[in-house]
Amino acid sequence: ALARLHMEQTGYPLHVTQNYVIPTAEAIAFCEYVRKSKKLSGLSGADELAKARREVLPYGAVVLEELLKKAEPSQVVFSVFGIREGLLFSLLSPHERRKDPLISYCAELSSLRSRSIEHAWELCSWTDAIFTRSGPRETPEERRLRHAACLISDISWRAHPDFRGEQGLNLLAYAALGGIDHPGRVFLALSIFYRHVGAGDGRGKDLSEQLKSVLSKRLQKRARIVGAAVRTAHMLSIGISGVIDETPLSYEDDKLVLTIPRSYAGMDGERL
Repeated sequence: ALARLHMEQTGYPLHVTQNYVIPTAEAIAFCEYVRKSKKLSGLSGADELAKARREVLPYGAVVLEELLKKAEPSQVVFSVFGIREGLLFSLLSPHERRKDPLISYCAELSSLRSRSIEHAWELCSWTDAIFTRSGPRETPEERRLRHAACLISDISWRAHPDFRGEQGLNLLAYAALGGIDHPGRVFLALSIFYRHVGAGDGRGKDLSEQLKSVLSKRLQKRARIVGAAVRTAHMLSIGISGVIDETPLSYEDDKLVLTIPRSYAGMDGERL
């Protein structure tokens, strides 16, 4: 409830509580503000909270304020997971607990909503070639996010073409994802948006600048690169496995080269 109220008070663009982060000093000041407010119902966003939660919110603010003053963490990270989820997690086998929650979620969503989960996994390997020594650098976490974007790149294929980008963006921005922070969440959403609408300079101008502000300029650029790469792959394969493995990417000096065999020469059109 404190996280939701803070989002409303600050105008934060992504209303997702999971992994919402506030610097400790700001969190303490906000708890003090809530604690001293004479009438919570008058605060912006308070009417969105359930009455039962609203009534005990000042007490929660007092507890959190004192806890932060004692523990002195660098930031506060909110989670929607609690005792129930922890209990269920403890009942999983060691093998299941070791799985990456983000990649597992994206793979499952792909198997349910994409044309081919095999093609989604092929995309992960196919785009690896872009980020070799000759190409853009990426951290292990950025590679993980790219693979997640590849896995879910086709989940909006059933939608009307005019709205695939927008629907994919909204679905990913607010999905029940775990194992990912807010910048990563927006990166996935933008990657899927650019996969459908294209990554030209004029694309995405209508998107909320506030939403894009969650991302660094570096990640905004990477979202365009990943979206463009995945868009190219789908032009070649139409979401069917066994095609892009035969049309590899590679570098010749500083140029990225797409190799199309003679058997696929008919695909080498103006649009591609």
